[in-house]
Amino acid sequence: MIKISQLTNQGTINFNNNKITISTLTSTNNEIENSVSLNFNNDLKLIENDISRVKQLTENYKNSLNGWIQEESIELQNLWAEKRNPGLNQYLKQLSEWTNKTVSNIIYDSNINNNFNEMVISKCKSLNNLMFVIETDGGNIFGSYHTILPPKPSQWILRDKGHFVFSLVNPYGTKPVKFTPIIDECYPLWFYKSTPSLFCVQSFCHISTNKQCYINSKEWSGKSFNETYNDTVGKGGNIFTKTVFPSHFGLKRLVVLTWR
Repeated sequence: MIKISQLTNQGTINFNNNKITISTLTSTNNEIENSVSLNFNNDLKLIENDISRVKQLTENYKNSLNGWIQEESIELQNLWAEKRNPGLNQYLKQLSEWTNKTVSNIIYDSNINNNFNEMVISKCKSLNNLMFVIETDGGNIFGSYHTILPPKPSQWILRDKGHFVFSLVNPYGTKPVKFTPIIDECYPLWFYKSTPSLFCVQSFCHISTNKQCYINSKEWSGKSFNETYNDTVGKGGNIFTKTVFPSHFGLKRLVVLTWR
């Protein structure tokens, strides 16, 4: 126990452990002692409780704010994607519904960058939920979606339960339509090592940087489009450009997006 007394002209201050007693003198003849006791332990506990409560309120506010920011961020990112995707913006909502994802991010646009290998293939190990959107020199727009990517070029992915192909604009004027595989091993994606060839979806399409693109036929891939995909339109591979291999078309634009 430590006890220290200090005399002042106004009275005394006594220190005893964690307790302070202040005795003051009045200016009258009669001395009246007023004691004020402060218990440091209790006060510290009260302060700690207050701090804890403030921290919890702050955390609740932070979580609420983060939720709002995330919602706004999704909206802003989609608006920004629309700005960057002239010709595709009107389809983003439909593509979002098909993928069951809300945010798209462009990682490659042939109108801006012509190095497909560097922008896409070299990053395969860190990418997923990849979408190709192809615009042909004839004005048709179609593409494919992949949740599993080849670890390196010249290697097939055999299965991908999340894979599908789609048509947005076609020669028959149908509404945007999605086609899902009806067989397990549909060989949904292959990357070529070098240009002009870019990638291939076995029973769907072969895409290159020159005018040697084509919709794959049974003659080329061994299976026709409607043997691999659920052909709800009944046009087979012709739905995309009205022709299949050996007929070719040119690539006007290729956009590659990731979804989350």
